[in-house]
Amino acid sequence: MAAAAVPQTVTVTVTFGYTGAAQEWVVPAGVTSATFELSGGHGQNTLTSGGNGGYARAVLPTTPSATVQVNVAGGGGNTFNGGGVANNCSGGNGGGASDVRIGGVALTDRVLVAGGGGGGTNSDSTGGAGGGTSGTSGSGIYGGGGGTQTEGGRTVFDYFPAATFGSGATLPIGYCGGAGGGGWYGGGSGLGTLGAGGGGSGHGPEGAVLTAGESVSSDSNGLVTITYEAPAPASCATCISGVAKDAVTGAPVAGVRVRALQGTVSKATVYTAADGSFTLPNLVAGQSYRVQFNDVNNVPARYPLVEYSPNASGVGASVTPGGALLDEQLTPYGAISGIVVNKANGQPLANVRVRALVGTTEKRTVTTGADGTFVLPQLLAGNYSVQAADAIGGNRAFQPQWYQGAFKAANATPVASGSTISFEISGYVTG
Repeated sequence: MAAAAVPQTVTVTVTFGYTGAAQEWVVPAGVTSATFELSGGHGQNTLTSGGNGGYARAVLPTTPSATVQVNVAGGGGNTFNGGGVANNCSGGNGGGASDVRIGGVALTDRVLVAGGGGGGTNSDSTGGAGGGTSGTSGSGIYGGGGGTQTEGGRTVFDYFPAATFGSGATLPIGYCGGAGGGGWYGGGSGLGTLGAGGGGSGHGPEGAVLTAGESVSSDSNGLVTITYEAPAPASCATCISGVAKDAVTGAPVAGVRVRALQGTVSKATVYTAADGSFTLPNLVAGQSYRVQFNDVNNVPARYPLVEYSPNASGVGASVTPGGALLDEQLTPYGAISGIVVNKANGQPLANVRVRALVGTTEKRTVTTGADGTFVLPQLLAGNYSVQAADAIGGNRAFQPQWYQGAFKAANATPVASGSTISFEISGYVTG
């Protein structure tokens, strides 16, 4: 029987979510094209719905080692990347656009754009959908127009701020209505309760798919995914190869130390490349190894130390050289952050000790800053009991207590890693 053919490439997908800032993707070695899929931001809902963001897809040429700028739209009030602002008057903000920029970081360097939806109003007028070659107009007799390939969407009055290349129209101070969505050209603003904002237009090269209102993001913000074929590691009977990815975002993880262990002895050590790939060389065919991942080069570490596990048990498995590529999903550390306030008056409390525990085991301890805030870092996924008390030393004014308001650990409300909390604590009863 003939041996199965070794695949020449592996499919890699990188996902970028909303951060409120420009992000970067460095093109891996050997990757000369990639499929980009973009979703624009949803216009802000008020009493009526903002417009949905658009969808754009295209295969774009790429240059290995080049940097591609990725801008993921803000939506639902987050206007990042071109959403217009309604200035807090009865209308909603426009959703931002999502785009990728190749060869530079200016608006003119955008090669693919998914437009953002227009803002809603406090009546029955809904925001126009973003995307497509032209965004749709906001509903209502005073709705803003959708952006096109050559100009911004119309506004009700010529003296209103215009929709521009890249940005939706913003409402003047003192006027109400929905603002325009961002896009190749932004959507126009509406006026009053009968004037929702228009959607921004999408844009792309010949053959691109541009669809209005078809965002595939799971929330109001945008989304960008990049899919490409990377060269597969060469077949090697004495190697263990694979890819390390972030279990939350799916993005490749670079710079993680990978070791092949027998007992406590390391037989090979490498670090993951920019595309997350690694190859442990010069092993012995037929022997078994444990593969360990450790984020030793980052302080604090982004990921806990783990061993390769092919299933949800998390138990490390033995690996033999020359087998299939390992797909290791690294779960990042989380944090619990928040603020401690005086329950009596709502004022933030400085110099309060905050602890995260599992059972009776303390995992992290910090002290609140001058503004009462704290961050309990590097927590594994899971639930924790959180306790606050005056820092050691001096006269304590507050009783040690558990989130939220419990005086016994058994009554504490569990807090998941990744949460942000407002922790109210009570003072001692005197008199």
